[in-house]
Amino acid sequence: MDGGDLQGLVLTYVRYTDRGAEFVAHNIDPCAAREVYCRFGYLTSQVRSREKCFDSYETFAIAADEPRGNEIGVLNLMPSQAVVWRLY
Repeated sequence: MDGGDLQGLVLTYVRYTDRGAEFVAHNIDPCAAREVYCRFGYLTSQVRSREKCFDSYETFAIAADEPRGNEIGVLNLMPSQAVVWRLY
């Protein structure tokens, strides 16, 4: 992870599966939204797209503003939000 979250309040990790990589992000700040910039250069192949597999705000029907942009390496997370993406 690079830039965006200087206070370290976003936890991110990658899980490798037989279908590729799953990217997990948790905003552990209960009060503020966070924008995080990620570089995926450490992955074995270039990331071309992502598909959302889980979003805690959608699952629990929590109202939130629409995220800005749709760049692969930019994450906009609401307070206490957890999101999982499959990376291609």
